[in-house]
Amino acid sequence: MKTNRYLPISLIVVLTALAILTSACNLTDLLANPCASQTLVVNKSEDTGDGLCTEIDCSLREAVIASNSCTGIQTIQIPAGTYTLTRTGADEDAAASGDLDITDSVVIQGEGHPVIDGDAADRIFDVKAGKTVSISGLTLQNGKTPLFGSAIANLGALTLDHVVIQNNHQTDKTGNGGAIFTYGLGSSLDITDSAVVNNWAVVDAAGLYNVTGTMTITNVTVSGNHGYGVANAQGGQTQIKFSTIADDFGLYEIWNPGIGGAVEVGNSIIAGRDKQGNCFQPVTSDGFNLDSAMGGTANTCGLKRPAT
Repeated sequence: MKTNRYLPISLIVVLTALAILTSACNLTDLLANPCASQTLVVNKSEDTGDGLCTEIDCSLREAVIASNSCTGIQTIQIPAGTYTLTRTGADEDAAASGDLDITDSVVIQGEGHPVIDGDAADRIFDVKAGKTVSISGLTLQNGKTPLFGSAIANLGALTLDHVVIQNNHQTDKTGNGGAIFTYGLGSSLDITDSAVVNNWAVVDAAGLYNVTGTMTITNVTVSGNHGYGVANAQGGQTQIKFSTIADDFGLYEIWNPGIGGAVEVGNSIIAGRDKQGNCFQPVTSDGFNLDSAMGGTANTCGLKRPAT
């Protein structure tokens, strides 16, 4: 009987391929294809950007770039630690340098409350229009930009949960939003169980600024910001619930252009300003609020319990 001398070689090839596919060196690493998994795990603190995100080599920047390139919604998991954005170069929109541009919907989860540090070189996140982004369990600090949103510039639908936003600086009088700047029709910010503290703006809102979008603030402390704590420009809608907006260093705690119903406040504390009051223009009360100014003027925001 004639034997096939190539059969042992073919068998070896097949067995080797199966071993690779079932070993720790999986197909994602072998082909450097981050889209093979819906979860991208950051495993290095260095701010590298070689375009690859594998199970053994994936920076935060590389995870964002990979997520931007994949279809569907990826989840980026960030372990405890500090991640400093050191790749300088602003004004590009591919997350290759400067801030982390988010051009596709994504979920970003901190494990053990990691810190993302902008290194005072650029803002931290830039959320593009039409994208849905969820960020939870981390700290954003030391973002810096002359224009809008020194921690986050948001044109999309942004949700924050258990996030600390601190020590971010907006540096030019033509800009605004020391922490987060939400702008554009259809944009939204929903921030819950978080703190916005010690951020800076040259002119107006050092905390949260909403322009033409919707903003919901629930169980959030906004304090110690060098500028308004919360601002809602004409065309925006803001709701504040179970929150404390106090002891900021702008002229007002809440800046509101006076459009009826644009800012609603319920079960919250608004406090800390001098005799000019805590609010620029009254806001709509949903009841159960505390409003007191340092100068002794009570109810400067027009917060009264609704009639029953």
